[in-house]
Amino acid sequence: MKAQFLRIGQRFEIPTCAQLMRNLVCLRITPTSVYARGDERKDTNSPWKTNYDYIGCGTEVQPLNEIVEIKRSDNNELIVAGELTGIEKRKRGRKGSTLEFPPTPFSIEEVSKLNNCSTTKVYLKVIAMVKTGEMDVVEEIKNKRGKSKKIYQLMDFIGKETVVESKPQKLPKSKKPKKSIKRKK
Repeated sequence: MKAQFLRIGQRFEIPTCAQLMRNLVCLRITPTSVYARGDERKDTNSPWKTNYDYIGCGTEVQPLNEIVEIKRSDNNELIVAGELTGIEKRKRGRKGSTLEFPPTPFSIEEVSKLNNCSTTKVYLKVIAMVKTGEMDVVEEIKNKRGKSKKIYQLMDFIGKETVVESKPQKLPKSKKPKKSIKRKK
């Protein structure tokens, strides 16, 4: 089987390199290569070392039936869940805050009212979640003036039918009297 047909998280072996590479796991698939993690050594007498490397999509591999869970570490690297990585969590600084998000599409202001905290705190958390793929921008409401308003939703609930009780209402426009400018001649 060619490497391009592997699934993310699937363990596999390369029969031609079995003596030099072992415990290979597919982490990411691109159109031209497969990003994998595994143990590697230079020759049969040297020790095994963990290595991350790209393998060409045309490489012949022997897939194993075992599928493992892939997670991201604190420094945003792909790792195999449950394995020791040698990365320690930071012990300094403030503890991370937990926010509650509704299953329906929401705006930053709605979440800040729900959790009784500042919009800045919610905004920073939402942006971090969008980058990691836990949340996505569903809609962008453009105003005539000022910054547009984005509507977000958790990835777990995207595509599922949700009942939205009420949509945000537009505020009535205030009419200001026009000022006439008198010019001197």
